[in-house]
Amino acid sequence: MKKKLFFFTASFPFGVGENWKLNELDAFAKKFELVTIIPFSYSGNTVPINLPYNNVIVCKPIMANNERLRNNIFTTFFNNRFYQYLQLFLKEKAFFSVDRCINWATACFQANCTFKHYMVKQILNNEHENSVAYFFWGCESAYCIPFLPKNTFSHIHVRYNGYDLYEERQNGYIPFRHNQLKKINTAMPISENGKQYLIKKYPAFKHKIQKRIIGTKAIGNAIISTDNTLRIISCSNLIPLKRVEIIVAALMKINFDVHWIHIGGGQLQTVIETACKKLPPNIKWHITGKIAPNEVYNYYLNKQVDIFLNVSETEGLPVSIMEALSFGVPIFATNVGGTNELVNNTTGKLLAKDITPQALATDLLLFYNLPIAAKLQLRKNATTYFKTECDATLLANNLCSYFLQ
Repeated sequence: MKKKLFFFTASFPFGVGENWKLNELDAFAKKFELVTIIPFSYSGNTVPINLPYNNVIVCKPIMANNERLRNNIFTTFFNNRFYQYLQLFLKEKAFFSVDRCINWATACFQANCTFKHYMVKQILNNEHENSVAYFFWGCESAYCIPFLPKNTFSHIHVRYNGYDLYEERQNGYIPFRHNQLKKINTAMPISENGKQYLIKKYPAFKHKIQKRIIGTKAIGNAIISTDNTLRIISCSNLIPLKRVEIIVAALMKINFDVHWIHIGGGQLQTVIETACKKLPPNIKWHITGKIAPNEVYNYYLNKQVDIFLNVSETEGLPVSIMEALSFGVPIFATNVGGTNELVNNTTGKLLAKDITPQALATDLLLFYNLPIAAKLQLRKNATTYFKTECDATLLANNLCSYFLQ
């Protein structure tokens, strides 16, 4: 008998930029009797992407009405789960700081909103012995896991990515983590770095922790430049931890022709664009702002691309890097998070975490001066690594088979 899957997402198939979840959904739709997607929020887009599956249901998001904690304080803390929330507040010493208190209160609120969702209510009111719950993130809707009645699902699997995994990103405290790990069947960090982090923090659950890369699909190959211009692509939200200003500062120090395209937008877009206006004439640049995933692919397919550049302060296992590898593009990226699982001297270059603009400019010059044969070898290596380690179709089928065991 085929099982049913309840797929808890952040915003997919709403939101922007999560189309790569289709890679797994393709496999799920073929193997599960029914797939029910329960997003946490719209994330700024109330129109879902079209899903060509007859056995996939998309629910209205948990936070569809844009609830706020201050407007729901009574229902959050005065219900039949409040005693459980309070127990963990004391056990986890959430009272040690204001930040921890805020994280705890937010987690309680998000868990409570999840329990109020119409589909979750249906799940709790019915037998689901042959169903699997898959949480794509270890936060938001996943905060409800410690408080689920026994045997709500036959199996519960949770992915851990970046901000939902590394406690340092959340002022040193992610609520309910121990009880969440205790309740689930599998904890699936997306990188070896994340796996080792989780094992070190929670060794009692080592048997439940396994690395599960997300991957991406191969679409085609990018074209190398042939006119003595170095063409660089970077792709990220324009937020502080991505440190895109380092790229701008490095380009200030370069005296050869460069064409830099940054794919993405965000809170710092105006600041970055203002800085770019001071770049010398030999540096051409373009900031795309937020664009759809298929438009990202068009940049790789329709424009010459020589390297992909990432100077983040922290990462999980960047999908953007895997996408670049799939197009045969060498990677220059800071050695943070799981990046070193994708980037080495055969696929590009690992940069120091504390890379300076001058050091980055020097590295770009060294790459620019490489013989064409060396550059082509790096591109070949990138493609080979992608096919063996990051192919989303293979990874999704393996994950689906594991869920159906």
